[in-house]
Amino acid sequence: MRPNIDIAILSAKYGFLDLDEEIEYYDRRMDASRAQELNEEVLAAVAERTATSGYDRVVINMGETYQSAIEGLSDRIDVPIVAIEGSGIGEKGHGLHEFIRGDDSVVTELTNV
Repeated sequence: MRPNIDIAILSAKYGFLDLDEEIEYYDRRMDASRAQELNEEVLAAVAERTATSGYDRVVINMGETYQSAIEGLSDRIDVPIVAIEGSGIGEKGHGLHEFIRGDDSVVTELTNV
């Protein structure tokens, strides 16, 4: 098991969340407009955590629609940004599981985020 992992969630309704934050049920899907709307909040939150927590990289596990929310991230942080590989939620979920267990072969570096 990989030590010292900090997990956050990007919610279509609530935005950037810590893993332990409780939320109410909602039925809002992420769309391109909402992802753009959340962009500054997400960039600021990730940049602050990266600066204060001493991360050696940021690992992203999200679908294409969500990626607008992290557009510009590489300009805000100075650690590598990598993504869990996979073409769907099942593959990405499996990749995340493997990454948490210590397998770095399931990530690829993102250079244009």
